[in-house]
Amino acid sequence: GKARKVRQAQVQAASGTGAATLFQGFQTDVNPPQERRDEVETTYTCNHGCAIIQDGHICRKLIHACLRAADEALKRGENALVAATKATMQDYEAVFQDPDKLELIISHFLMVGTNFILSGNNDNARWSASFAKFFQYVRDEASHFRNGTEQAQGASKISELQSADEHTLVKFFKSRISCSCLYEK
Repeated sequence: GKARKVRQAQVQAASGTGAATLFQGFQTDVNPPQERRDEVETTYTCNHGCAIIQDGHICRKLIHACLRAADEALKRGENALVAATKATMQDYEAVFQDPDKLELIISHFLMVGTNFILSGNNDNARWSASFAKFFQYVRDEASHFRNGTEQAQGASKISELQSADEHTLVKFFKSRISCSCLYEK
């Protein structure tokens, strides 16, 4: 039915134009140990206007599953984004179809990515930006599919974020957060 068509559109979005080369050859560890992730999430007192996802929440579980699958794919020399999507799409189908939950995930990657920028870790900020943009793309594609409008654009932007310089990363995050934490960058 309709849910299956939305899911098919999301898979096509993830593997469509530009997505085949996303994350290939990028050697940063996208799934750092839990203590490093916790440190990045809690080092800064500002959440940058982003929602905090509690441990155990289905969105947090999807994020961890995505990062694990992406990291494993990179180690095998495979496309990390496609692997992350394939590894999570079925188990987290309800999340991929829920714009509010996708917004939580986007918000999480924006918060973490901003923290990476502030700590000087641009490589992991690129990952966060790419995942934020990817989940935005999935959300927009599903919305466009449900509404019968043109497809959202975004796959090429995801790819561009993988090689973005600090100025571009700061601009990306600054335009998506509500605080002034990146004004000095």
